Amino acid sequence: MILWWLSLFIIYIISFTVANPTNFTIEPRHIPVRFFTPVIASSLASRCFGCLVPSSDCTVPCSSPQRCFIRGPTSFHPVNDRRCTDERWVRDLLVDGCLTYNSLYWCMCSTDLCNSGDFNSIRGM
Repeated sequence: MILWWLSLFIIYIISFTVANPTNFTIEPRHIPVRFFTPVIASSLASRCFGCLVPSSDCTVPCSSPQRCFIRGPTSFHPVNDRRCTDERWVRDLLVDGCLTYNSLYWCMCSTDLCNSGDFNSIRGM
């Protein structure tokens, strides 16, 4: 039994000396990543814009508090859909922002008439 504990102790010591070299000279590679600041959704929207070109006569009431969204094929294409969402996965998100889902680029927001802009307006860039 003592031999077993001694062998574990030796492996433990060797793992620190091999895994944590002190003469490591290669500089780390850093890839710049731009993160958006998440906005915690305190409440959900009761009305959103429902036309491709938002205007005051184009607001639609949401059936229950939901999220507004804009959607397009990618973030580089123009918006091709704008309205309230009734999809549960969108309502269950904790933050506003953008993501790719089902081969479409979605940006969701949770305040009234927040889907008036393009992808950058919700993404915060």
